[in-house]
Amino acid sequence: MNNTCSSLLYTVSVIIVNYNTRDYLDNCLRSLFARTKGVSFEVIVIDNASSDDSVRMVKDSYPSVTVIESDRNLGFGAANNRAFDEAKGKYIFFLNPDTVLLNDAVSILATYLDTTPSVALCGGNLYTSDEQPNGSYSLFTHSVLREICIALNIPYSDKGEHFNTGHSKPVGTICGADMMIKRTVFEKVGRFNEIFFMYYEEPDLCSRIKKAGFAVHSVPEARIIHFEGGATHLNTVFDKPSKFFFISSQLAYSKLHLKLLYPVLWAIHFGKSALAYSVYSLKKNQRRKVYWLNYLFTVCGKPLPACASK
Repeated sequence: MNNTCSSLLYTVSVIIVNYNTRDYLDNCLRSLFARTKGVSFEVIVIDNASSDDSVRMVKDSYPSVTVIESDRNLGFGAANNRAFDEAKGKYIFFLNPDTVLLNDAVSILATYLDTTPSVALCGGNLYTSDEQPNGSYSLFTHSVLREICIALNIPYSDKGEHFNTGHSKPVGTICGADMMIKRTVFEKVGRFNEIFFMYYEEPDLCSRIKKAGFAVHSVPEARIIHFEGGATHLNTVFDKPSKFFFISSQLAYSKLHLKLLYPVLWAIHFGKSALAYSVYSLKKNQRRKVYWLNYLFTVCGKPLPACASK
């Protein structure tokens, strides 16, 4: 469905991608309907072939929610794109299921986009479960230092970029847990790039938005708890198989946006995985050997989404 402005029925379409997050999703939807008062909105949940009865819970407890059932796990970007086809809102709010709204964040972000023509995408301030500041944005769309540190397994912290300044400001990238974008811009820049199954969708989208001449802002008045890792069932990007998805997306992103860095990152990942595979082959450590072989295949090709279940 390609809705024109004249056929839009809501100010905001809230899109939530779900994969086996029944309890998180329930809490998210409860807070969404309880907190959102100042704007007309619809909610679309697209389910990536969950096995935890998420779909039944939504249909029974939230009958006004539109549910799209995929027969397979599409990943983050492709699922959001699929749900966007059904959206009838002026603004599109991509919201993680592992979030809880602390205030009327939907109205706050929609009003900000209404009153700030130069801004195409914005997000609120994210908090941990005990309401401490959580990662909400990055100051820069691209960070060469960050990418190299991650590839080399060198600790890298960008917590200094996540302090609540108390006022809206331009940023590099908004965290994908809560991104509201103008429909017209999302269509103009080409939606989410489905080459990314998981990770790097946000900086890729924000990069294209900026190249199109629009701004990306953080709006701290909108407050949301983010149970980080709940939507993927993984706590860090270094958990297997999350790491394989991360490596694949990092290389794809650098190839698109950091062309000079791409061969450096590829060489680091290839050298590290080839050496480790050789070492554990000699030691006859089958478990680690298989892990590093999968890592090597990821660097040389594309991991199948099915590896998430292994």
